[in-house]
Amino acid sequence: MKKIEILYKDHQILIINKPFGIAIQSTDNDQLSAIEIMEKKTGGPLFITHRLDQVTSGACIFAKNKRTCAAINQSLQSGIVEKTYLAVVRTGIAKQEDSLEMKLVHNQKARKAFVNPKGKLARLDYFLLFSSDRYDLLQVKIVEGRFHQIRCMLAEEGMPIKGDVKYGARRSNKDRSIHLHAHTLAFPHPKTKEILHFSAPLPSENLWQFFAEQMESGQ
Repeated sequence: MKKIEILYKDHQILIINKPFGIAIQSTDNDQLSAIEIMEKKTGGPLFITHRLDQVTSGACIFAKNKRTCAAINQSLQSGIVEKTYLAVVRTGIAKQEDSLEMKLVHNQKARKAFVNPKGKLARLDYFLLFSSDRYDLLQVKIVEGRFHQIRCMLAEEGMPIKGDVKYGARRSNKDRSIHLHAHTLAFPHPKTKEILHFSAPLPSENLWQFFAEQMESGQ
C-alpha cells in the first residue's frame, strides 16, 4: 500500500499528501480509503472537507471534528481557501497564461463532467510553468470549482491531462494515474485564524520529478 505523507496536524486539522490510487473515502472495492487509513493512524474520527479523485495526488484537508469541518467548508465555499494544482499536458497547445470559463454538468452515471450551456459556471486560471520536448507543466488555480473541472476544461481546450483517457488522452499511464497534482493550499486556521501555507511534494514518477527539478532550479 502506498504511504500517505502527513504535511501537518494539530487538534483541529490534518493535512495529507495523498498518493494516486487511494480514494479519499470508501469505494466499492476492498481497498482502504485515505480517511480510513488516517483514522487508524491517528486513533480518532476524521471528517472530509473536500475531495481528490482516486487517480490524482496531492494536498487534502481532514477535520478532526464537525465544527472544524463546517468552518473549513465555509472557507472553501467563500473562496477563502487558495488551492493550486499542477497538470501535465501535451506541449505546444497551452498559452503562456489564460483564463477559462465554461458551464459544466456532472453526469453521475458516467462519473464525468460535460460542457453544457445549461450547466453550472466553472472558471479557472492557468499559467505555463515549464516545457519539455513533449509535455508542458501548467499551474492551475480554480476560481469557480466544479466536479472534474480541471480535467474537463483543459480537455475542452485540446489539452487533456497526461494519462486521462476518460477526457481524451491518447493513452493511459502504466500505473493508471493521471498527471494532476493538488500542489498548494493556503487558508485560515479554523481556530487561530492564522493563514497556513502547505505545499505537497510531487510524486516520485520520472516525469513529475523532471518538472520538480525544473521548479527547484527555476529554469
